[in-house]
Amino acid sequence: MLKEDVISQKLAAYDDAFDFYMDRGRMPDGVPSDDLLGGFMQQAINENPQLNSQDPVWKDIMKEEILSFIEAMLKLFEPVEAQYRQEKNLIQVFTKGNIDKKRELWPKVYSTIKQQFKPEEVNIDGYVQQFKDSDPESVFGPLVKDWDTACDHRLTEYEAACIERNKAYWEQSIREHGNTDYRERKKIQKMFYSYPQMVEIVNMIGREKPHREDEKDDTIRRYLPILPSPPTPAVEVSIIDMLWASCNCLPISPKWKVG
Repeated sequence: MLKEDVISQKLAAYDDAFDFYMDRGRMPDGVPSDDLLGGFMQQAINENPQLNSQDPVWKDIMKEEILSFIEAMLKLFEPVEAQYRQEKNLIQVFTKGNIDKKRELWPKVYSTIKQQFKPEEVNIDGYVQQFKDSDPESVFGPLVKDWDTACDHRLTEYEAACIERNKAYWEQSIREHGNTDYRERKKIQKMFYSYPQMVEIVNMIGREKPHREDEKDDTIRRYLPILPSPPTPAVEVSIIDMLWASCNCLPISPKWKVG
């Protein structure tokens, strides 16, 4: 499966999880308790009590912003998770292999551990010393256990740091633009009720809009690294612009920028 499809599936699961949490006050069983992005979602919801108001616009805005952040994190995680999967596969093949297979894989195993982990995480040279006085099979077991644990910890540590590093800028953006987005969204709703024929006009414009071949998804560019950007002057949004933004599910106020 393509990584884009994997990310889309994960994002769809978090989309459902948001609604589930808002309805029942807990995450669905499909999101483990130690899921980092699930934890981020819960914290974001709990720290924004306005989501429980009678006006659903706040919930819609927050859901879009949370999912946008999660999508960016999933894209940042993917290269590291791909490396993680390769290493876990190597661990599995090495563990299940007979002594001849272990000898064959040993140079790769040694170099991988030596390059990836500190001695306090996996003391590979200490295990090498044990081979001189012990049966190799009795040494491989504890070695693989330490390696497997360190591999899991490294991935979790990276992803937790990535979320924490970018979360502050996400929260700052919500504080700066949340009320603006709310007001503009309310304007859009009013226009829909007042001028429903405008929706068809915007849809017609969308159907006639030529597709740009060089158009790329810039979600991930909002993050890593993120630097504070200078204040953006307020821009008046026309009725057509607001309707266009609404029909295409795009934010109508400037959002996170890469410095």
